[in-house]
Amino acid sequence: MKKSILLFMTSVAMVLSAVPFGANAEDNDSAEKQAEFSITDGILTSVNLNGETSVVIPDDVITIGAGAFSDCSELMSVVFPEGLEEIGKNAFDKCNLSSVELPESLKVIGKDAFAENTELKEITIPEGVIRFFEPFEGCTSLSDITFKREDDKLVDTLLSSYGPAEDDALYLGLFGDNVSEELCKVFVPDSVYCQYIQVFQNECNAFFIPESMRDKSILDGDVNGDNDVSIADAVKLQNYLIGKDSDILWFNADLVSEYPYLNFKEGRISAFDLIELKKLVINKGIE
Repeated sequence: MKKSILLFMTSVAMVLSAVPFGANAEDNDSAEKQAEFSITDGILTSVNLNGETSVVIPDDVITIGAGAFSDCSELMSVVFPEGLEEIGKNAFDKCNLSSVELPESLKVIGKDAFAENTELKEITIPEGVIRFFEPFEGCTSLSDITFKREDDKLVDTLLSSYGPAEDDALYLGLFGDNVSEELCKVFVPDSVYCQYIQVFQNECNAFFIPESMRDKSILDGDVNGDNDVSIADAVKLQNYLIGKDSDILWFNADLVSEYPYLNFKEGRISAFDLIELKKLVINKGIE
């Protein structure tokens, strides 16, 4: 009898030892809550968030298909894998993303990819992106966009009647018909400032700024960066024009534009800017 009881107790102990410590129904519920992805040949076509507000895209995803996360209004955060090359049309429209960090491997951002993410405030477009089509329509809080791409092919694509070559960068619009409520600052590389403003010249609610001015005060005429407009700025600009000085805030020196009603500078410094600066200094002295 004692032997039978001992065997029974040993069996119970073995069964209990096979159950992970702390395992309960709550852990099972947590596992069931994880987002479920449908992925075929590297293309993520749909998702079931299962109540999750944050997702990490699997490393084997190369393309996020059209509308894959569309109307996932509970989605607040997404982590993209390095290796992702394309975010398709309407992929994340009507989500609730407040910030997005795109991978350097990204090449294509489709139309309305992030449309109507009304909490999205800033985003950086990686250098490798070569197709970009009005991804931010309805992103009414977007106030800061940074472009990294720096080459002349950005403008050739739109000016050529032959269409884009395979390695040309085709950038078409920011906000579409539904623009940001606030003026959006768009930072671009200094060397291709003129190319960007030609590409996006119809964007009425975007103010294009060279990257060199990110932490500087934007003040027309403040060529030397002392937050004032004085004769010292006129002298510095004059020396720049004759080749005696190269260290100026050219954006603040660019005072004359053929299109003063648009939200960008001309991107060229000339004697006409010097004349306009001298007028500013004189008028300030009179005041």
